[in-house]
Amino acid sequence: MPKSRQVSVPANERWAAFMAGELTVHDMDEEELARGTFRAKDGTFRGRPPKTIPRDFATQLSRELLTRADSALKKRIMEAIDVLYEEMKDGEKSADRIRAANIFLERVLGKVPERVVVSPGRPEWEGAVDEFVAGLEDEKIKRARVVLGREET
Repeated sequence: MPKSRQVSVPANERWAAFMAGELTVHDMDEEELARGTFRAKDGTFRGRPPKTIPRDFATQLSRELLTRADSALKKRIMEAIDVLYEEMKDGEKSADRIRAANIFLERVLGKVPERVVVSPGRPEWEGAVDEFVAGLEDEKIKRARVVLGREET
């Protein structure tokens, strides 16, 4: 007769409630999310932390942590903008504070590209423009320059 597998029942009531579907990761506080475990009834973390947790649970924890962090950053974006505005106006803030405000803004709004890649050679569109212009009469080219304000009549 094959052995029956024993499934350990969590001693923590919140773990049991999670396993029963009564709690979700949305019900966990930030420390529980970071530790990957639930608090005991008295609000402390008892026993050893779990060595492994189910992949689905770990994914849910990560998503919830990132969602909360992103929300907290977005709530404070105006403070970072105020710091930059004060510096622009008064010029008396510390360099570290300005650097922190810029990093904060880049995290929330996205970083401005630092470089532009220019490929060697001529872009394809230039050839198409040259062909188009070659087919125009001199009068039309002169009229286009007048319309664009590059030449006087």
